Amino acid sequence: TNDRLLQLELHVTVISSFAELRCHVRRWAGTACGLAAVCEKGTERKPKVVAVYREAYGQPTSLVAKTRSVIQGEAAPLLDFREEGFRTGVVLDPVIARVLKYEIEQSLMLDLQVPPISTEYRRVIAGEIDAKEADLASRCCAALGDLAPPVGETKCRRGAAEAACGFCADLMSRQLMSGPFQVVALRALQGLLPLTVAEAVEARTAVEMLAAAMRRHVQSVEVLEAACSALAGSMAGRSDLQAAALTNGAPEEVVGAMRRFPGHVSLQTWACGALAGLSANHPANQAAIAACRGVDALIAAMRQHPGEALLQTMACGAFGNLAANNMNNQTAIATMGGLDLTVAALRNHPDTPTVQQSAIGAIWCMVKRSPENQSLVTRCGGTNLIVEAVHRHQDDPGLRAMASGALQILVPGLADAMAAARQQGSALPSARQAAPDTVRAQ
Repeated sequence: TNDRLLQLELHVTVISSFAELRCHVRRWAGTACGLAAVCEKGTERKPKVVAVYREAYGQPTSLVAKTRSVIQGEAAPLLDFREEGFRTGVVLDPVIARVLKYEIEQSLMLDLQVPPISTEYRRVIAGEIDAKEADLASRCCAALGDLAPPVGETKCRRGAAEAACGFCADLMSRQLMSGPFQVVALRALQGLLPLTVAEAVEARTAVEMLAAAMRRHVQSVEVLEAACSALAGSMAGRSDLQAAALTNGAPEEVVGAMRRFPGHVSLQTWACGALAGLSANHPANQAAIAACRGVDALIAAMRQHPGEALLQTMACGAFGNLAANNMNNQTAIATMGGLDLTVAALRNHPDTPTVQQSAIGAIWCMVKRSPENQSLVTRCGGTNLIVEAVHRHQDDPGLRAMASGALQILVPGLADAMAAARQQGSALPSARQAAPDTVRAQ
């Protein structure tokens, strides 16, 4: 028998995607570090738990795991599985915390010296990667990002964006410990993801690695900001990417970043934008963001940074998308003060069209089919502020469209007044002209 006792400190990392599991297996090749629940090929039976320890030879899309017979408890044949068979998993990283020896004669338990951590292990854990390899990967991703068309343009050779996203995701999995590289790759994905076709596997894998980077670098403002910026610029209108982000816990990671760094304006701004993109026309993400207290995080950001126009724009956009066709979120946002803050943004940034349009759009979404919110906007002067915004920014068709929608709900009889105004070729009538009793009550 061995006269030494070991006390282990077990580090557990929850894995939500096949790509992230493969990344960890590559780091500890040959070590059964991952436990995964997988379904065997061609079966619908209950997933089995296996010990994953390497990639399949010549098949990087498959992983190989050790299994045991349920009946006999002995080692069973190796199991290889792909992404479609993966369900969930954890990665275990045991570290020796104490070494003990029991002295029988003295009836004492003695502490012995803990063996030093190997240089190889320390290098991997500390992120001491090959500088030349990391630099090459960074330059490749930076070049891919530079080749992407400017925001708003969709011209890209067929398959090019998907291939570039797949390449970035693969490099991200190999350089997961390098924060600076993750930032470069995330910036490249910000331009590439919107160019991919719907349901592209490469795009989904890239979103998985984006979420993995946020989990791995929870204390890196640079990584978190780059990830939020990529989410803000790629999620709206892409239900496939929104679903991938939800599955991999991106909403929770964004809200967590906002809580950890409340004073970092740029991170807060892009986090608000990320929540806006994630929740746009996506009921599941609307519910998930509300459940992880995303509304609280948005309110805290708006209160702490009232003078930041871009942040206020993004936050109002997030409120609008969260409240759109969602009565629960409408009520929650208003109850917690989000509607008041939206009106305040409208009041505090009168000469910033983006804030005005975003705030008016948010108000429209929050008052639709909500008499309580309609009354609240009227009481705090929001109706007149919307009319003033229209007169101040008469050449902004987007703002006028938002205002028209909001005012037709807030001001009874305004629709008829607008029709008359259009016949006369005049500007949008004021709320006082359309409904004097309502506005005088303010």
